[in-house]
Amino acid sequence: MGSDIELNFLNWLTAYGHNQEWWSIFDKGFVNSQVIFSFSEFSLFINASLTELNIQGKHYQPGDVNPAYVVFHLFVLTTIIAEVLNLLKGRIADHRMKNIRIILLVWLIPFFIFNQFFCAFWINYKLFFQVPLLAIWTLLILESAPRERKSWNVIVLIVLVCMGVWNVIFGMIPDSKISTNPILAETYEIKPFLRDGDLIIFARNEKYKASLVRYYTEADATFFQINSTFILPGSDTFDELSDTTLEFLFDRYDRIILSGPAGKSGFTKWIFPAHTFPPPHPGILAVRKSDLLHYDSGDETVVMNLSDIMKKNTD
Repeated sequence: MGSDIELNFLNWLTAYGHNQEWWSIFDKGFVNSQVIFSFSEFSLFINASLTELNIQGKHYQPGDVNPAYVVFHLFVLTTIIAEVLNLLKGRIADHRMKNIRIILLVWLIPFFIFNQFFCAFWINYKLFFQVPLLAIWTLLILESAPRERKSWNVIVLIVLVCMGVWNVIFGMIPDSKISTNPILAETYEIKPFLRDGDLIIFARNEKYKASLVRYYTEADATFFQINSTFILPGSDTFDELSDTTLEFLFDRYDRIILSGPAGKSGFTKWIFPAHTFPPPHPGILAVRKSDLLHYDSGDETVVMNLSDIMKKNTD
């Protein structure tokens, strides 16, 4: 029992670690990785436009990243370096505050460095170092002189109000409107053609679309991955998992629908994130694409292309 727990925990710790595309420094190069990290770091606080850089973390092109992203990154970096130097030079006299600083920096620095090279484009991964960073900024304000502290309080209040207004006007409202969110518009376009008992399989770069389909329609939606530390596509157990997954899919769903990119995908072995399926479901879901397309379930479940369904219902 203990060894199983240790193995599962190790798998959890190393999930996607072997996949080069998640290591931004190897997949995108050092410069692109740093620019993309600066963008997602800035987006922790200020909503940035939903560009291709944000969605897929593509290579940096001139104009994709506003200089404000890099300036903010340098400001954060300066904060960290200054705090480290203050500790090394003994500028923090209070023993308790010194220990708090050490704890915050030990928490912040490993995540800050790691996230610059691994999944640099995922904004939510930056939350791991956002908390200690905000704590350090708060301590700096609290330790300032009383007169300076009053000024800082006013500045922080103004900044927070401006950030809130900006994020609502340029983030929440546009993202919730069909006219300004093309992926949401596409979701509403296909919604009339979907029903309860449908499963739509999206390609690996359509994760956001899959989540919107799950939220706004009666159908279930997932996306395929091509790598996982829990099951490697070349292992002997992949065929066993494929058989179990196919049985589960064809038993639960009336229609299995492939998005355009998924139907055209050249990847032959698909792994589905288990959290995209309502329970109960197998712990690991994986199929061969060819087996999915030609599976004989003996019932009325069919595999269809989304474009064919939409065309059939509009003719």
